[in-house]
This record gives sequence, C-alpha cells and structure tokens, in this order.
Amino acid sequence: MDAELDGLLLDLDGVLVTGGRPLPGVPEMLATVLASDVPLRILSNTTLVPRRFIVERFRSLGIPLTADMVLTPPAAAARWLHDQGAQAVALFVAPGTREEFAGLPLVDPEAESGADFVVVGDMGDEWSAPALNRALRLLVNGARLVALGMGRYWKAPDGLRLDTGAYVSALSFATGQEPVVIGKPAPAFFRLALEALGVPANRTAMVGDDIISDVGAAQQVGLKGILVKTGKFRPEDLERGVTPDWVVPDVTHVLPLLGLHTDLGHIPTTNE
Repeated sequence: MDAELDGLLLDLDGVLVTGGRPLPGVPEMLATVLASDVPLRILSNTTLVPRRFIVERFRSLGIPLTADMVLTPPAAAARWLHDQGAQAVALFVAPGTREEFAGLPLVDPEAESGADFVVVGDMGDEWSAPALNRALRLLVNGARLVALGMGRYWKAPDGLRLDTGAYVSALSFATGQEPVVIGKPAPAFFRLALEALGVPANRTAMVGDDIISDVGAAQQVGLKGILVKTGKFRPEDLERGVTPDWVVPDVTHVLPLLGLHTDLGHIPTTNE
C-alpha cells in the first residue's frame, strides 16, 4: 500500500480521547503507528494536565508513549521563558500543569505586581473574576502576556467549555497587548513539532477536530490537514472557509494514508 504521508501530528482531545477516555480504536491505531517507522507526535493544546499524565494514561492502555512524543504549550512555553531569561513568572494554569515550569522563578500566587511574564492557560473551574483581575493588574504593572494557545472552546465531559483563547482575548482587549502565543494555532508551534519529526511539511499531516486551530493553521505552514468528525466537529465547520485535505469519520481512518495495513475494516474518506 502506497503511503501519502510520512509523518503524523495528532491532536489529543476530540481526536484520541474524549472525557479522558480513548475513543474507539485509538489504542489499536496508536499501537500500529508506533510499531511502524512512521514518526508521530501528539500535538495538544491541553494545559490542564502535564505531559506526564498523558503518557501515563496511554501507558496504562499498553501504548508505550514517552514524554518527548508529546508537545504541549506549557512544555514549549517553559523552554521559551528560559531562553528569554525570565526573572519573575506569574502562572495562570491548572495546578497539575505547574510542574512543567519547574526551575523557573515564579512570583507569589497572590502578587499583583513584580512579574515580567504572565502565562495564561486553562484553569478549568478555577477561573474567576478575581483571578482575571489579578492577571490584568500584573499586565498593567509591566508584565508581558503569554498565551498557551488561542483555542476558542473544547468539548469537556459536561459539554462545551471556553478555552484559553477566550480568557487571553479578554486580557488582550483590556490591556491593548498582543499576546505571545505558544500553542496552536501559532506557526512556531507546528514548526517545532515538524523539527522533532524530521519529515517535510508536505508529507506530514495534522489531525484535529478544530477546522481553524488544527486544520487551517497547519495548512498555513505547509502541512496537510485532516479533520475528524469526532470531538467538537460540527457539519457547519466545513463552511468556514477552510478546505481540509481529508475529512474522516475518526482518527483510525488515517492509517491507510500512512501506508499501514489495518484490520479495522474501513478506508479513509477523502474530502467527504
């Protein structure tokens, strides 16, 4: 079977898992790819959990992922902040995600001044008006706004929820600052993943359930874009001005595009 792709980037929520549980066929699909010579990275905008949690989740299913196979905005941001010589970082991220920033100088959790960077991710139910106002005060007092992605919303177990971009946009509007975006849809995030894969962009696909932040943004840097009809997909997404290279029912349909045999009983649907 001839392969149309040589490398693969996979979104996490809505593509591999939903509500913290793997979608049907995902463990078998990942096992097939990992057993081949196809380079793979999970390229997720999740900021609620550290990479360690993602790796452990899949290892419990018998999928031998390693931390370097997972690229998330917190991991990339920690590297970037270190390179910037950050002196005082204020984190607005989920508690478990803070471990990705180990070794960086952090300000007191109640401080309203003295930071040179404010890092905003998804804090889930911990978001509140006081938290947003503290971030605002830090920014007005001289800090630079760093966004861990600009996703609009995502599908949680209880339904759609606001994603990081909604909170960042509020702070950007209030302060007049353009955020430094680390995560999808920023081109640098995709390029970092491509560098790790070592595969040309035109032979690599990004698989996602967000036609703008996953598919459209990936296509902007020369990647192929595959839209899955799982997660937050809606039929009207196909009328938003982005034309995916492939539209497939779920991620397991990507295997034949990689030249991999599958016994899951289906073939990919091209531009449904």
